[in-house]
Amino acid sequence: MKPLILFLAFVTVGAINEPALSHSGAPDHQHDDADCPASSGQPELKCTEAMEICIERKRLQLEESGAVGILFQPDRDSSSRIRGVALLKIVQGSAADRGGLRAGDVVVEWNGHRVADDSFSSFGEHHSSMKKGQRTRYLVRRSDSTLEIDLVAGPRSKDNIAVSLGKYVFDNYGCSAYKAFWDEHNLQEKLEVNRIRPSPGGR
Repeated sequence: MKPLILFLAFVTVGAINEPALSHSGAPDHQHDDADCPASSGQPELKCTEAMEICIERKRLQLEESGAVGILFQPDRDSSSRIRGVALLKIVQGSAADRGGLRAGDVVVEWNGHRVADDSFSSFGEHHSSMKKGQRTRYLVRRSDSTLEIDLVAGPRSKDNIAVSLGKYVFDNYGCSAYKAFWDEHNLQEKLEVNRIRPSPGGR
């Protein structure tokens, strides 16, 4: 089985048609002994100190960041234009769960920004750079209704942080270091409870 990367707004998080993003901004890596995932995007600048020091510094940075607990992908119209953000999964006990978001909801606006082809990436960047206590207002389409929901980002879970560190290690130190980190921190088990499910149809 070849590894699969899915971009996450949780950092822990499948048979879907395109990459999904989570509430933390970390990718979902599946790994086997033979392969490493393709690059997850633009690598961060390399830390010039020892790898262990750099990883610990990144861990502390992640502990100060926040998440709302959503896994999402673009919601497209019949012409493949992005018309919203489809919520695939809501993390149990997260800010999104407590605030009333549901899997199957479609976010059409956040903090006054309409979701479209040219703004979907900004939605992902907003969630991957969240701080604990940061407030976001969502305009959500649910069936035939439109709801306004305010969420305050909470802390990331330990599993979420571990998976995000895996992304950091891969981007900065390559495949071998990533494999070692994957095995040492048992990332497969941490990801299984956040496995992506197909997006509901008919939205």
